[in-house]
Amino acid sequence: MNVKKAIRKIVALGTGAIMIGATIMGATAYSLADYPAPFVTNGAFSGKIVIGAAASTADVLGAVDIAASLQAAAKTDVIVGGTTSTTSVEGGVLIEDSSNQDFNYGDTMSTTAFKKKDFPELLKDGIVEDDSASTEDDYDQSILVGSKPLKYSLVDNDVYSEPVMYLNIDDGVSNYLLTFKVEFDSGDELDIPALGDSETIEMFGQTFTFKNVAVGDDIVLYGSDVTQMVTMGTPIDIEVDGETYTVSIVGANSDGNKIHLQVNDDVKALDDTTSRSGTVGGLKVYIEDIFISNVGGEQASAKLFIGSKEINLGKADGTWNPVQIDNVELDGVEVNMTDTGSDVVSKIYFRIDPEQIENDATGEKYKWLALGDTFVDPMFGVQVNFVEAVPGLMDSSRDYVGLKVSGEDLNLEFTNEAGDEYELPIMQKMTGADNVTFLATNEAGEKFGYFASGTSMVEGAIFILEEDATSTEPVSRIFKYKGLNSDDDAVFADLAASGDIVVSDGDALEDTGVTVTVVSTSAETISLNANTKLNVYTESGMKISWDDISNSAATATITFVEDEQGANKDEITGDTFAAAVTYDSADEELNIAKPSSWLGGADDSYPGGKVYYGISNYGTYYVHDSDDALSLELYVPPEDVDYHIYLAGPDSAVVSVGGSSEGTYYNVNPIAVGVAVLDSDAPAVGSDYLIVVGGPCANSVAAELMGSPADCAAGFEEGKGVIKYWDENKAILVAGYSAKDTQGASRVLANFEQYSLVGDEVEVLVPSLSSLSVNPVQ
Repeated sequence: MNVKKAIRKIVALGTGAIMIGATIMGATAYSLADYPAPFVTNGAFSGKIVIGAAASTADVLGAVDIAASLQAAAKTDVIVGGTTSTTSVEGGVLIEDSSNQDFNYGDTMSTTAFKKKDFPELLKDGIVEDDSASTEDDYDQSILVGSKPLKYSLVDNDVYSEPVMYLNIDDGVSNYLLTFKVEFDSGDELDIPALGDSETIEMFGQTFTFKNVAVGDDIVLYGSDVTQMVTMGTPIDIEVDGETYTVSIVGANSDGNKIHLQVNDDVKALDDTTSRSGTVGGLKVYIEDIFISNVGGEQASAKLFIGSKEINLGKADGTWNPVQIDNVELDGVEVNMTDTGSDVVSKIYFRIDPEQIENDATGEKYKWLALGDTFVDPMFGVQVNFVEAVPGLMDSSRDYVGLKVSGEDLNLEFTNEAGDEYELPIMQKMTGADNVTFLATNEAGEKFGYFASGTSMVEGAIFILEEDATSTEPVSRIFKYKGLNSDDDAVFADLAASGDIVVSDGDALEDTGVTVTVVSTSAETISLNANTKLNVYTESGMKISWDDISNSAATATITFVEDEQGANKDEITGDTFAAAVTYDSADEELNIAKPSSWLGGADDSYPGGKVYYGISNYGTYYVHDSDDALSLELYVPPEDVDYHIYLAGPDSAVVSVGGSSEGTYYNVNPIAVGVAVLDSDAPAVGSDYLIVVGGPCANSVAAELMGSPADCAAGFEEGKGVIKYWDENKAILVAGYSAKDTQGASRVLANFEQYSLVGDEVEVLVPSLSSLSVNPVQ
């Protein structure tokens, strides 16, 4: 099994996870990992549950469980109202670009250090107190992030379902995403060999205890998740990593300040000098302090670091060394200590190389950090969260533009500055030639195109004018001339509105400032005193224009100018891009190409063909049908897009903030009566989706699916069930050796979210109905 395929992601592009381009994909091959699809699609169940006529009651109970879970899945999300919210990281700080401004596409992260003002607790000033020398050494802390850039491409088709926006860790410049700095004040350099009383240092939210070392030794710290005081004769239970240990002191000796520590059934002698640490009963323990009194009988207590880890920083020689934890190198973490002489340290630096660290979600090293993902450094647990694009790539606040081919026509869908939605054919195949034109007459006698000032228009002419043409927010309007009325007034329609617009000779057409002249009452022709437009402005301020191809051309060009009036930019200026339109004589349809120069990548993993996704520096996002070149969809932001990447401390939480939350309710789509049928009444295999409960001995449809074996029990084992999917037959078999085994497999399918259902077949272990487990079948 391809493990990465089993964790393939759908990228979160807006306020939810959306499979982009779903309308232009072909049929999809399914597996058990997709269940309850294809039996439940778009919130509705389709198919039958087949039970053998001779089935046991347990088979029927299993079918009931499956039907109940399918009904729970057969629902449609309905979003109610609300405004777009944004996402932040609680306790985190936004990472800015190298100019200390918002992070936009094409930027690199700022290397300005994060300090105490950014993280008052995590990076607070510290003191190492040497009790024996009565000295205090002051230090401050900071974190630097690497100057990593943003990229957009298909980084790994096994992991992501389409190209993604990501922080490029593998940029070939420096692989160190994070550098942690501890710097002691001048005159307060830390004399590590002089430490001898379990002195501690707090670095980046964690407390470490120094091990006693001599000059030239490796410098060793102890770290622990739990600090606990234990008193002799009073056992306590301590939970570490989900396991409970009983810890007690069962003896003590004031000579050498030694205790006998018992963990569960194991006992070990430890002291606070040469034998401070050890593993007792499987639990790592470090002694911070021991207190023994002989007054009134021997009494002892100890302050313990429970689950302690020995952290070896190597020698203080001014070079970068790997960090070791319990004698194992910590992947991707190096340390450098500046020695002013005899292991007196002025600086301790740690640097993190994610390319040496495996991403548990993908099974690969961190070469990128995709939108929606989090990197956690393995030394201190500090996080880098790439939480969102603002607005999201398909957020509802974006302006939608659609260019879609319908045979020999190219249709444009857009919304103007006033919020009016238009859809109309803007280009056609030229009659009698394999060229492109827009000045053509359709079957309804309508003629769309460019009309120069004074040119006569006949009934059916469609043209573009602008309101507020000299402003930074021009409003494109598309009109159709409908002829003259009985008063010889010109009658128009706005293609985004209902009702007629009546204009008398010499008056202006709405608020466009363009005057209408009646040329001939008998021919019902008119003219305008200004040229009509070869462009439209969308709601976001994008200008879409095209060539004057009234005489046709082999290739027409559609040009896109983001924020053409410069009204919406913050830091990034909109750019200009173009897409070519041609006629494919072989397929007898127009084709539209993807925009030139936009960043992106193709995804050809779908049976329906290849889709190309792209994005501009300004933030316009598009989806292009690359195989057939029949559609180009753009999602244009209301202003240049910011990308929010946070630096945050351990255990930080990603939260939604701002705006009013959308309400969601679920519209349950009832499963029709008659969903369960006997095998004798079941539809033909492959004609409908079937969930077949019971093996070949009890269910004739199961026998057909398994090739009608001579021994109906062949391949089954006692205490085991099977869930097997045939994509070509549109059927799932849920069966077992015994009735109990079948019922157990049915419960697993009914609770599919709790089990790892992958591939085409899994084995279900059924020691009892309350203890079920699943193994993949290779």
